[in-house]
Amino acid sequence: MIPYVIDTSALIKFVIAEEYTDLVRQIVSLHESSEIQLIAPNFLLVECANVLWKNASRTETSIENVVAALNNLRGINVRLVPRKTFSKPRFGLP
Repeated sequence: MIPYVIDTSALIKFVIAEEYTDLVRQIVSLHESSEIQLIAPNFLLVECANVLWKNASRTETSIENVVAALNNLRGINVRLVPRKTFSKPRFGLP
């Protein structure tokens, strides 16, 4: 199975309704049914937590909702890999 890289700006749409939320939910559904594999740098959840916290401060979202959203993201089980996996030599770039 070919892994697909997902980043914070895409995955966060799973829990914060924005443009392309439906598409992200379809992608996550494919991942959960093992049709594709999602991978991301190992700092993905830290970045997601930061986005959720900033969003909460702008929208007066409760801390309970922030924690629930982060747990929902954790539940997707994106394969987290070391950042160096995405380095230039790995992809044959100069």
